Formats: sequence, C-alpha cells, structure tokens
Amino acid sequence: VFEGRALSPDLLPSQVTCLPRSAVPGGPEFFCGGPLGPDGVPTVLRARSGERARLCFYYELEQPPGGGLIQGLSMALAYDCRLECLEDTFEVPPESITAAVNADFVDFQCDDDPDDGDGCEMILGILVDSLPPFNGTALPPTIGTPLLLACVQLEVGGGVELDECLEIRFRD
Repeated sequence: VFEGRALSPDLLPSQVTCLPRSAVPGGPEFFCGGPLGPDGVPTVLRARSGERARLCFYYELEQPPGGGLIQGLSMALAYDCRLECLEDTFEVPPESITAAVNADFVDFQCDDDPDDGDGCEMILGILVDSLPPFNGTALPPTIGTPLLLACVQLEVGGGVELDECLEIRFRD
C-alpha cells in the first residue's frame, strides 16, 4: 500500500492537491502534482470550478535497488470524483524522460465513474524496453530532482467550494 504526505500545509482557495510521494521500499519514489518547484517537489495544483489543472507524474530513484534499472512501472491514483480526468489530454511531453528514452509502451486510463464500486481512478503504465531487439534501455537513476514521466489535465466540477481541497492519492 502506498502512502504519501501533503505537498503544502497552506491550503489556498480552490486548490486541487495530490499526495506527492509513493515509495516502494528500497526502490523509486513516485510524485504527482504541477510543475517542479525550486525545491524539486511538484507544486500544488490550483483551479476553480470549471477550470483545468495539469497533473504531471514523476519518479525519483537515486540508486536502483540491487543495481538494477527500471524497465517498467505502473502507478494507480484515486481521486475525488468531483474532478474529471480528461483522458484525451494525456501526453508524454517531449521534455519527459519517457520521451527521451523512447519508451516502447505508454498507456493511461481514467475511470470517472463514481458508482462502479471503486470510486474514480487513473492508471499509468510504462514499459521502456519491451520489444526486440531488447537493447537494455531503462529509466535512469535521478540525481536529486524527480524526472517527468507524463501529464494529464483534470477539470474541477461544479459546486466545489472555493476553499475546498480535492484529494488525489496513490493506491495499490
């Protein structure tokens, strides 16, 4: 089970926020949020009802466990169903490490149905080197700053109060 901590104790009006870290014991840490701030942590997303915010996914791995490299990953996030995940806005930006290593497979899905028994969720899956000739391409270790994987836009639904914080959290 992944756990995280709040990005900022300062809750400003109309913010969409995310638990920024999800650690795999001895392995990478995953982040989500807005652009990286000067401290190397993704910034808090802010949007009012009817507005969009760009949610980005990051990872950080100082030293691969056992010297191994990351050849694939998946992450799942649950989110307040008053947010709408705009699946058609999903992108692998050209400045992302995913684009730089030319990942073989990147897939993203949103589940915006609050009545299907598991709430609203999004899943990101990446396989870096999954097709022949298997040249050993992998996500590199990071050096003090998380690396960008991909982004998607979220829209804040109507009826969300100005000072309300809508949660996004990692889940297993």
